[in-house]
Amino acid sequence: MENRILLRALTIFTIAISLLSTRLSATAQPNESATPEGTSRRPNIVHIVTDDLGWKDVGFNGATDIKTPNLDKLAVEGVRFTQFYVQPMCTPTRAALMTGRYPFRYGLQTAVIPSVSSYGLDTTEWLMPQCLKEVGYNTAIIGKWHLGHADKKYWPKQRGFDYQYGAMIGELDYFTHEEHGVLDWYRNNKPVREKGEAKRVIQQLLAGRQQLGRQSPFAPAYPHHPARY
Repeated sequence: MENRILLRALTIFTIAISLLSTRLSATAQPNESATPEGTSRRPNIVHIVTDDLGWKDVGFNGATDIKTPNLDKLAVEGVRFTQFYVQPMCTPTRAALMTGRYPFRYGLQTAVIPSVSSYGLDTTEWLMPQCLKEVGYNTAIIGKWHLGHADKKYWPKQRGFDYQYGAMIGELDYFTHEEHGVLDWYRNNKPVREKGEAKRVIQQLLAGRQQLGRQSPFAPAYPHHPARY
């Protein structure tokens, strides 16, 4: 019960920040902010997770050898949080984002989930997509999951996501979409074989799903392993 209360509070905070950013943008550009009559005022919420990103690997933190114009634009036009702690590896990072709680509370604080392991994020944990669905959002995850793969009960579709596309584990070959010779590329729980480099395939998918947030609030998560800035 405690984790549900904390996660609901985190969800409300996320929506509040999104609304604040929307209103600030509307104040700056009043002629472009009008919304059709009768549409929901709740904003679409997009979470982008970039694995193993160093603090100075982005332009808005002073990087000169790596060009990140899209992230820099988000930083300038959005809200930046600069005082916080993060996890050093992807499974603990994803678990903390999904639950709103420290990973040591459910045993995922040490490392990533190896491909030979059978455990995953505790199914008693109440996750962010479940909270968002409670308040009317459509949810999607596109990219890497890495919070449990051996048992379908750990998979995104079983944890509150309406739509899933990408890898379940972590060491993905970007071109074959395999890990250790085994296909690890899924759409809504079904394995799919598709040609193309991973991030290109994801970009093509996203280009065709831009309309999802127009009829009802949309909350996709994009935990990419191949980062494109």
